[in-house]
Amino acid sequence: MTCTSACKRLLILAAAAVFSFASALPMSAQTAAVGNISGTVTDTSGAAISGATVVVINNDTGATRTATTDSKGDFTSPFLQPGHYELIFSGTGFGKVD
Repeated sequence: MTCTSACKRLLILAAAAVFSFASALPMSAQTAAVGNISGTVTDTSGAAISGATVVVINNDTGATRTATTDSKGDFTSPFLQPGHYELIFSGTGFGKVD
């Protein structure tokens, strides 16, 4: 099966339209040089601790962030700059752990 010149022009036009549409789409922002710290807070028996406070401290800059664990004991502190971090965990009925 051969393609006539009209068919070839149509294919070229379709390819150009796809390229034009794809290049017009907005580019998503790059978030280079950032990271996340996430984890699960549990007691000594392995049970999840919900509502615990997690303080994330950048030891290089002194910047702090606070997160609270969800019902499964999970927490996330997103978009952190590179550095050395310290985590402090505390919760009702528990002592502070550095």
